[in-house]
Amino acid sequence: MGLISLFVTSGCLTGCSYHTDSDTSGDEKPIVTVSLAPYASLVSDIAGDRMRVSTLMPKGGDPETYDPTVKDIRRLNGSTLYLMAGNMPFEQRMASQLPANVKTVDLSEGIDLLYGTHSHGNAHSHLHEHQHGLSHSHEAGEIIDHEHHHDESADPHTWSSLRNGKIIVANIVKALSETDPDGAGYYTSRGARLTQRIDSLDAMYTAAFAAQNGCTFLIWHPSLSYLAHDYGLHQHSLLQENKEHSVKSLKATLDSASAISPKVLLLQPESDIPIARSTASSFGVPVETINPLNPDWMGEMIHTLDALTSSVK
Repeated sequence: MGLISLFVTSGCLTGCSYHTDSDTSGDEKPIVTVSLAPYASLVSDIAGDRMRVSTLMPKGGDPETYDPTVKDIRRLNGSTLYLMAGNMPFEQRMASQLPANVKTVDLSEGIDLLYGTHSHGNAHSHLHEHQHGLSHSHEAGEIIDHEHHHDESADPHTWSSLRNGKIIVANIVKALSETDPDGAGYYTSRGARLTQRIDSLDAMYTAAFAAQNGCTFLIWHPSLSYLAHDYGLHQHSLLQENKEHSVKSLKATLDSASAISPKVLLLQPESDIPIARSTASSFGVPVETINPLNPDWMGEMIHTLDALTSSVK
């Protein structure tokens, strides 16, 4: 983990700094609104001083249940660009209400979407090549009919992956360059530097898990499906579709988890509850807190690596 500390001090302190609309009042620069906080730091890293960045969903909100207020809609209407995470129910509703002068971009474009991850169990369910429904495939590459997923929703946590992050960065660079052609070279250069930092951290992840033969971790809400898929990890979620467990279903979930020798239980701030910690105690595994909605995306990815490897240092 000393490499992580070196990584932070050698390039990420300035690269991960960002500002939002709250600290640029009176600025006449174009406004770029992002749906979720983690995207604010990425967009600001690339936009630099040429654009202002605003986050739509307020701190503490749940992106899967968030319902924008009239004030939110009015604020978004004043934006030049609306950059969506993609696959969040509220985003499409918002996009359909925007005036024609607000350009909407789906930052998950080009990402292989995972399906069937929001029930307890392994993150390795179905994989879909995100090309507007042209084809679907399992991990083994089996091509299946488009109707196969008509009753499933894509896992929306696409940003919780460094490899997806590189695609997201490329999408941001493209969107900003098309909106501000004079700044295209500026955005491309800054995007390339950010991609290099992502590659460096990706290499650290790869090295950290290379010898662990697909270690298993418990998580209350399945927010790291894409990350688990990237590095051959096994995510076992203890929460089913955001629903409270019945006694029977909780027992079945715990019995299933006990057979896979988990290394750590990851909790998000809102899931740090007594039953979660007692679950960890029953397995004899450490508890680590992560925050996928951390506005410092790079910092959170570094922290997540530390949390996942805490039990095997």
